[in-house]
Amino acid sequence: MGTWICHLRVAERLLPRLVEEEVRPLDEVAFAFGSLAPDSGRPNEGWDAFDPPKSVTHFLTPDSSEEDKIEDTRFYEGYLQESDELTTADYAFALGYFFHLLCDNLWSRKVWRPTATALAD
Repeated sequence: MGTWICHLRVAERLLPRLVEEEVRPLDEVAFAFGSLAPDSGRPNEGWDAFDPPKSVTHFLTPDSSEEDKIEDTRFYEGYLQESDELTTADYAFALGYFFHLLCDNLWSRKVWRPTATALAD
């Protein structure tokens, strides 16, 4: 998965385009926080588990611990599809969160999986 700085850089590149579209006002700070939120679980003492777990924060397919099973569309349908009732800040946060999930999904499919396959030996 991408690092936190990777997610901030993606948010930085997306923000001007999203603001330019002017579909609805966008809270830039909330968008940045949303782009980091999925990786903001509280670590245990050994830093090998987080609360909440990645299966929750990254909307992994139920009964799957595989990081390439992110259900970004489930997040979209649950939090963004009917977004008219969200405040400007809540909408921006959710949009940043969604782009984080998309980014992780793309990274997993385009970088991690091919690399793991190519270097399986």
